[in-house]
Amino acid sequence: MKEVLLSELIKEVKGRNKSLSNKNVYSVTNSEGFIRSDEYFDKQVFSKDLSNYKLVRHNQFAYNPSRINVGSIDYLSIDDEVIISPLYVVFECKANLYPPFLKYFLKSPLGLIRIMANTKGAVRQTLSYKSLCKIKLPLLTIEEQMKIVKTLNDCNSLIKKKNQILDLWNSYEASTFYEMFGSIHSNILNFQVVNISDVSIEIKDGPHVSPKYSDKGIPILSTRNIRPGKLILEKMRYVSEESYNDLTKRFRPQKNDVLLTKGGTTGYAKLVDFDWDFCIWVHIAAIRPANNINPIYLEYFFNSNYGYYQSQKLTRGVANKDLGLKRIAKMKILLPPLELQNRFAKIILNVKDLKNKSEKSLIELQYTYDSISQKAFKGELDLCKVDISQIEESLRPSTISEEVNNKKASEPITIEKLEQIIKSRFEYQEFSISQIEEILGKQDIDYNTSLVKSFIKELLSQEKIRTEYSGSTHQVIFKNNK
Repeated sequence: MKEVLLSELIKEVKGRNKSLSNKNVYSVTNSEGFIRSDEYFDKQVFSKDLSNYKLVRHNQFAYNPSRINVGSIDYLSIDDEVIISPLYVVFECKANLYPPFLKYFLKSPLGLIRIMANTKGAVRQTLSYKSLCKIKLPLLTIEEQMKIVKTLNDCNSLIKKKNQILDLWNSYEASTFYEMFGSIHSNILNFQVVNISDVSIEIKDGPHVSPKYSDKGIPILSTRNIRPGKLILEKMRYVSEESYNDLTKRFRPQKNDVLLTKGGTTGYAKLVDFDWDFCIWVHIAAIRPANNINPIYLEYFFNSNYGYYQSQKLTRGVANKDLGLKRIAKMKILLPPLELQNRFAKIILNVKDLKNKSEKSLIELQYTYDSISQKAFKGELDLCKVDISQIEESLRPSTISEEVNNKKASEPITIEKLEQIIKSRFEYQEFSISQIEEILGKQDIDYNTSLVKSFIKELLSQEKIRTEYSGSTHQVIFKNNK
């Protein structure tokens, strides 16, 4: 495929805001593209004198010469004329170059490589307009460029949907935790409040010595490997079997321990749900759960808002942050009945299975996008053979997203209406939030779960209803106070 210099496809634009008629100051970032400066920055960073600022019109590009190497380039997709700092380079495409195609190219791995090859400067590398013009890209017709852009747009749309589904699952996990256990502050369900030491057999950290690393062997985990509920494998380091035996003489972490970061970055928890051997460094604590607490519940408590709040409050130091083992032991935790904890754990395991499938599909989709992008910008893509319909079919909305998007009703819920339903339907009976929602749905009443829960809390605080734990169903249920 023949390639052509950008100098043949673009031309620089140097219009200035001399009349001071334009006050729409924008910036260009690698994540947001064109964005109003006062929306992106907490304070005014642009000059009071805007007369030297550059004008940018529809479909014109702008980039900061010192930031384009990280993808800070975009074309103006809105119809309004805006102004940007005089530091930016502004240019526009000629008739034979489609702006979205050029943006995709310059942000692609191949485009970034060619940008880096043309930057200058030892400390701060910059790309001048003259250097930009030396970059080559495939010579394609406008029709071919538009087809490639549509294909990449479709892939990006699918990736966005997949991420939205994952966000829904994460929100569902958090809301389920709060729905089943509530807040330790209000503790409206009257669960026992205990210390972490009351629900653990041991709380240990790794050896207080610098390990001798190996190129391969047994993994040693540090704070870089732990994020809330996640194990980061990309930055894994290793020790030899001999070192591993020395490092685990005092304590050997095992499956169902909960790891908690305690040095540098503190307060991130990850359940050990894997079977392979590993050891931990000094900046990680391992909490071995007692038989009165479910390990999954313990992990989620540490990662909850209040769990994290406690860890930060108990962290000492500024430059060298430390969350000591004795302070971890004194952290407060709600201790619901074990049956309720186990029920929560079962829900989480089901959700994780669904999340894993979505994450695997997302990885495959990202690989498809990268493959299409690589071939397109090397001039090797046969658009007739590109088919993402099977991937698109797999993105049928999940049950959660269907519930969120498909609620249709006409009459809004109020706390008075909710109280009336409880009195008329459950005067002598126990009830749950799901039963309330079923009634609201049948009566064509507009509601959302968060609003129903807030009204339930208000009725609890007014002592118009009360909570009890059902030993038969292992659920928290509500009853009307007559």
